[in-house]
Amino acid sequence: MSDDIGSLWKTSIPELSDDADITEALRLYHYGSLTYDPTNTTTSNLETFSIAKYLQTLRDDLDATNSYPFSYSSTEPTVGLVDGYVWVNSSDSVIKIYSNSQFRTVSASVSQSAIYSWTGAHTFSALVTFNQKINAKKGINIFTTPTDRTSALGASPEPGTSSFLLQDGSSNTINQTQIFIDGAWKNVKDVESLEKTADHTLAIVDSGKTLYMAGGTAGNNDVTIPLNASVPFAIGARIEVVQTGSAQTSFIATSGVTLNSKFSNKKISARYGGATLIKTGTDTWLLIGDLTA
Repeated sequence: MSDDIGSLWKTSIPELSDDADITEALRLYHYGSLTYDPTNTTTSNLETFSIAKYLQTLRDDLDATNSYPFSYSSTEPTVGLVDGYVWVNSSDSVIKIYSNSQFRTVSASVSQSAIYSWTGAHTFSALVTFNQKINAKKGINIFTTPTDRTSALGASPEPGTSSFLLQDGSSNTINQTQIFIDGAWKNVKDVESLEKTADHTLAIVDSGKTLYMAGGTAGNNDVTIPLNASVPFAIGARIEVVQTGSAQTSFIATSGVTLNSKFSNKKISARYGGATLIKTGTDTWLLIGDLTA
């Protein structure tokens, strides 16, 4: 007779009423049966609940693991390579798996001070912050045609996206740096224009633009220059002004602002004439162009 012991790794031991035979007791404990033939060499005949069966299962598992293609060395293997081959680089602990005729890294420690060379295309789906300048030897966003650019960046990229375009849509060479703003690509050298139909006090958005003063009522087609405290234009800011309306355009300096001009002329001489405002100091501007008293 025998008693089963354990629940996870079950085997058998003699009952207390059995004869005190240590050989039989060990056989029962190890093989799980008093009738088991220890000369058996067929592993499938081992009792399921026995120490011998558990040891055989463990050995089978270890043999299966050891038979899987694997190497641990400082040099990349070149022979016996099959898909699934695992190589652990003993010099840096990088783990690679062989697949489709090449080793692919699946685990590695990254050194923040190391220099990396990327030969493939990489896509970043989230915001990337660079704490140092980017040395782009071949430029960024260089495209041959507008179609090439649309294929890469989409029809409506983020406002402020810049690109360098080699040709226009008709294959004419243009070599332009363009920026996407207000729903369209614009050459950075092109001056944006704004039309005003009445008196206008300069706003920060006017910097670098052309103002078309289209007012037709006398005394209501003027340009006023505000204090730096109100509108802080950068020194060097330029604003082109063209009188397109029938009413004469005058330039008015707010109290505290100095407006210098030749002969102190501060009016555009006639319709379709123009002038340029240049900020030369905190509250000092220069006015040049087709002017009259």
